[in-house]
Amino acid sequence: LKFNKNVINLDRNQPEFKLSLEEYLNKVVPSVVIKRGKTNKEKYREALMNISSKFKVDLDIIVALWGIESFYGKYLGNFDILRSLASLSYDGRRQSFFLNQLNSSLKIIDQNYLDVKSFKGSWAGAFGQTQFMPSTFLKYAIDYNMDGKKDLRNTLEDALASGANYLAQIGWEKNLVW
Repeated sequence: LKFNKNVINLDRNQPEFKLSLEEYLNKVVPSVVIKRGKTNKEKYREALMNISSKFKVDLDIIVALWGIESFYGKYLGNFDILRSLASLSYDGRRQSFFLNQLNSSLKIIDQNYLDVKSFKGSWAGAFGQTQFMPSTFLKYAIDYNMDGKKDLRNTLEDALASGANYLAQIGWEKNLVW
């Protein structure tokens, strides 16, 4: 693994920490994201309703998570996750967090969920259509379509159900407004 200075630069300049809420929402949720969300909500309504019913998470929240995290699967990231996490661990800022993620990544590879060559994602190590960190994947990812794989990158049902499972497991209350 080679150190990736670009990852460190991205870590130091996250928009979440530099923009106001209004600026952030305008950047992350422009009208095209909302429009595409409405289209995808209708296109995948049956699957979304089944997932929403099973996990007790509002389908609009599931669609919003999908849209914000990967623009409905279009932007999955192309960073080598092991390289990114090793670089972030070496850098030292939030070292224990990133070392844990690196260790979880190695477990994902060891357990044959993903191979090294296809283990791509965001600069910070998140991957799939709902951008799970490796430790989140190990704890909350599910094989919703029952094909024997937990595939958050290529299998929409696994990705959306895993996102809903994550929210449900950490205490999501369907009837509580944000």
